Amino acid sequence: MSETSQNSNTPQQNIRDALAAVVYESLQPVSIGLSFLYVVFIVTHGLVLPSAVAWKMMTAAFLSAMVFVIFASLVKRSVLTVHHAHLTAAGIAHVVLGNSLLHLYLTGEIYQTTNILLTIVGAACFFLSIPSFVSVLGTAFVGWGLIAWALPPHQRLFISFSPCSPRQCSPC
Repeated sequence: MSETSQNSNTPQQNIRDALAAVVYESLQPVSIGLSFLYVVFIVTHGLVLPSAVAWKMMTAAFLSAMVFVIFASLVKRSVLTVHHAHLTAAGIAHVVLGNSLLHLYLTGEIYQTTNILLTIVGAACFFLSIPSFVSVLGTAFVGWGLIAWALPPHQRLFISFSPCSPRQCSPC
């Protein structure tokens, strides 16, 4: 390898390492914050959702909270290093996305799509790696598409470009 090609790769590698370090510094606070959020979800799912769905969502929220605590402790102990920052961030996002897709699937309420969209926005703000973001985006679109396709036609999302729905605009 020539000296010129080594010098051109070095700044690029330094930038990648710096971006991974930024993501790594955020992993523990994000994991802890999400674990607290999912503990709140355990309680709210039990209060708000029908019992058949509630227990499944409460279990998923509990398991997710535990996964986030494990991620936070692995980062704190330096078991997960800067080298694994982007993969860990993608894992965190996939756990959140899995919960959102499960909620959509179990409830069949298409407006639960907002949870998936919020996960995409959160990943877009947090990720500094294009492949990690694309994996979350692809999983979100494929998962949403499969679930939306499985819903009965009257529950599927339809798009209206009018400023209000026919029911809102009618005089009765």
